Amino acid sequence: MCNCNPYNYPIIYYLTVRLGGIHKMEVKHMKYTSKHKSIPNMVTYVCILCLVVFSALSANADQLGTIGVDEKGVGTSEVSLDSIDPVVTETGFISLSIDGLGTNDVNGGIIQVEKPAGATVRAAYMAAASTGFSNRTLLDGDVLIDGAGVNWDMTEASSISSFNHWADVTSLVKPKIDAAAAGRVDFTITEVSTLGIDGEILAVIFDDPNQTSTNTIVLLFGAQDIDGDTFAIALADPIDTSDPNLVLDMSLGISFGFQGTVQYSHVEVNGTRISTSAGGQDDGAPSNGALLTVGGLDDVNDNPANPFATPTDTRDDDELYNLIPFVADGDTNINVFTLNPSDDDNVFFGALFLGAATAVVGEGIILSPSTDTNPVDTEHTVTATVQDDEGNPVEGKVVTFTIVSGPNAGLSDTDTTDSDGKATFTYTGTVAGTDIIEASFEDSEDQTITSNQVEKIWEEANAIELKGFKAKTAGNGSVILLWETAVEIDNAGFNLYRSDAPGTRYNKINETLIEAAGGSFSGASYRYTDTPGEGTFFYLLEDVDYNGVSTLHGPVSNK
Repeated sequence: MCNCNPYNYPIIYYLTVRLGGIHKMEVKHMKYTSKHKSIPNMVTYVCILCLVVFSALSANADQLGTIGVDEKGVGTSEVSLDSIDPVVTETGFISLSIDGLGTNDVNGGIIQVEKPAGATVRAAYMAAASTGFSNRTLLDGDVLIDGAGVNWDMTEASSISSFNHWADVTSLVKPKIDAAAAGRVDFTITEVSTLGIDGEILAVIFDDPNQTSTNTIVLLFGAQDIDGDTFAIALADPIDTSDPNLVLDMSLGISFGFQGTVQYSHVEVNGTRISTSAGGQDDGAPSNGALLTVGGLDDVNDNPANPFATPTDTRDDDELYNLIPFVADGDTNINVFTLNPSDDDNVFFGALFLGAATAVVGEGIILSPSTDTNPVDTEHTVTATVQDDEGNPVEGKVVTFTIVSGPNAGLSDTDTTDSDGKATFTYTGTVAGTDIIEASFEDSEDQTITSNQVEKIWEEANAIELKGFKAKTAGNGSVILLWETAVEIDNAGFNLYRSDAPGTRYNKINETLIEAAGGSFSGASYRYTDTPGEGTFFYLLEDVDYNGVSTLHGPVSNK
């Protein structure tokens, strides 16, 4: 029997609202006063309420903590994005800090940022999700960072009748982080009506002097379809798994997931299962309004040992993944697939940290090679690849190439993508220096999408000042070749070619390159003996620089 002491009402209210939320029970708080209701009426109400609560707990004892069940009958909603899409792409000597928070504490909780020594904030972003099946859209100021309200830039419907939100919060966090010492920097996050917000993710991109290679960071936001969804990563240069600087790390942010039950998501990379235990409350608590996990601080990129095992613990999968085991040398594409069999996880955030690599995610354009060096007065070609949301090549797109800075700044041209989604731009550099090149096209929504920037370094061509080159008959069927230089810049050496008559085929006569003996400030004298037999012969002298570029001199003859 229920103990109908009216003083137990606060306990019953706590059990109904806090535990009932686990089962999606909708309870209205009714206010009673002696002026409007008698104590006996209140006792009757509390007894009925008590029976309802304990009946529900008893009937669902085996489902306690099965957060994802839609007992309100709201049903799933159709997502407005085909997948989480890239909203930020940055390249350079950069690093990334990610942390998440799910809490029902009205006083808020702490999100941390890991600041590298000497680093400064390039940009910072927040993603947040309202509680699953709540149909709540967050208002500006519903989430606060150190007391300052966050204003949302984007709002997207999830698959589970809630809403995901995105904001640029650089101005709210940069001053504090830049002024702080290296290490952890704390921010207090508070929420208005906290039970209706599952949590927040804070991603901070740093200009980091500790980095030694060009990295790419891509932040993704939206809503993966619970019935299965894919996003595609295109790389500017083929993967070289032997590169010691190569990093391919992926983080996923998931709300309204609860583990310890049958609720989890699958993750596959290039068709291979990487995890069957994504989701949970790693960065929150086992309660509606606090269900959040994201791969970030204090997580490691060790993938689940058994990719087909379902979760028994929230830490079976910390949503930070190393993608290198799932790619091969020469790959230029990575495809990521997620699926939520229980129809109640919300994958709304993703992050890619690509060390020593440049990439684009989803519909977009990638330009390659990332860097190249040539002597002036030679041709250089860059290739743009256009892909759709699923990573398929797009044919027939007009791509505009532009040199945005450098000795050839302002030079521009267009080309149309072929069946492989590729378009090219070729030009000749005539002045030493570094060109920065980018490409752009109009996507399926008629928005101009710009590629990553690549660099072309033009160096002065090999220059030798040849003072003389002659051939002299020495008898016994031999010819002595003599040449002298005044200066040799970046010269690797020489080759000699012989022909029986002008205008006929010349054949190289030295087996290995004749090494250069001169330098940038002095020349050298050279002698080579050829034994072609009796007669008149014609010779060419070739100088070869360290880039393999050569120049021919002559011909001269021994006549």
